[in-house]
Amino acid sequence: VFDQEKHNANILTMVNTANLQMLQKIPAIGPKTAFMIHSHRELHGKFDSLDILKAIPGLQKSFFNKFTKTHQVVL
Repeated sequence: VFDQEKHNANILTMVNTANLQMLQKIPAIGPKTAFMIHSHRELHGKFDSLDILKAIPGLQKSFFNKFTKTHQVVL
C-alpha cells in the first residue's frame, strides 16, 4: 500500500458507514461479525480507530488479525 495512513482511513470509513448488508460483503466479515460491529456502532457511535475492533465483546480474538491482514492494515 503506497499511502498506508490514507488506506487505513478508507477502511475505517467503510466500517463506520456501511450498513449491515454492506458490512457482510467486506472480506473477513461474516454475518455474525457484521451484526456485532453494526450493533456496537449503533450503541456507542462511530469508531475512532480500527483498534476498537479488538475490544468489541463477542468477536473472536482472531478476527482483528485476520481483518488487518486481509485488508493490509498496518497500525
